Amino acid sequence: MTAKTILLLSDGRPGHYRQSEAIVLALSRRMETKIARIELIKPRIVPRRLARYAARWLPPRLVLAWLYGLTTTPKADLIVSAGGNTLAANIALSQLTGTPNVFTGTPRHVGGGKFSLVLTPYKSQASLPNSAYALKPCALDPDAFAAPKRWPAAPFRIAVFIGGPIPSADFQDADWLALGELMRTMARTYDVRFIVITSRRTPDAFYLALDPIVGRKDIVDRFIDHRQAGTGSIAEGYAADAIFATSDSMSMITEGVAARRPVIVLTPAVTKPFRDNEAVDSLAADKRLAVLPVREATPEQVAAKLATLEPMKENHLDRLADIVAAALTRR
Repeated sequence: MTAKTILLLSDGRPGHYRQSEAIVLALSRRMETKIARIELIKPRIVPRRLARYAARWLPPRLVLAWLYGLTTTPKADLIVSAGGNTLAANIALSQLTGTPNVFTGTPRHVGGGKFSLVLTPYKSQASLPNSAYALKPCALDPDAFAAPKRWPAAPFRIAVFIGGPIPSADFQDADWLALGELMRTMARTYDVRFIVITSRRTPDAFYLALDPIVGRKDIVDRFIDHRQAGTGSIAEGYAADAIFATSDSMSMITEGVAARRPVIVLTPAVTKPFRDNEAVDSLAADKRLAVLPVREATPEQVAAKLATLEPMKENHLDRLADIVAAALTRR
């Protein structure tokens, strides 16, 4: 069978191009694939909204040359991209070559009609033209991990994925102290041990707040410190029986759900409305996760949530491949 060439358009942002890579990975479970990649360079002087209007009204060759400096149109069997800065190029290349195209994100000011498929984590947008609801694509393969124990099996391991403060989830010292106390009391109340995993955004305040417990093996089984090489792999977290994730990172939350683990999303006291709240609320409604304010959460509340959550049974990569394949068949 001849390999299908998938043209991946990247804006250089890991949070975007990794979603496209996940689509390629999902499709590779169904067919032989090879990737052609274009790193897009969009002039900063062009506002994103103007670029999107250009994709609607200007000739595609002009869009590619003017916005991205592209003068060639590579051939492919499928175009994939994520992120607003790739949107105009995705549309223009599809129009020029007749190639089906997939976009992950929100096609503001353009609409789904310019794509073969728009993947959205927001159920409110799944009914729009050529759109389908799915987890934000991620490359994590849950089949790589043994099935988790079900609460209240003992011993029980919980991975704690730590992000950092952002405007919509402003974690402060008191939130980190509350998290440390929650872990301490859970370890004392139940046969629970934690794997703590930090990230590039994790602030010094977290390390100071958790310092009294990270060295205690009766509480923290593993401490995977982003600041230090050789402390462990993030994959160890996805092999745990359940996951805590701070609410600032939709990527961590999505990967926890994709790993087929029950996920507890911990929120700070200071929050603001954010678009991804809709995606979190949908997953909560499906019992994939529960949301708890970290300063108010108790071991008993966490235990009750862990007992009622219903992790995914299917492999999200297979479902993603099915959604994309179905859209291409309809084209």
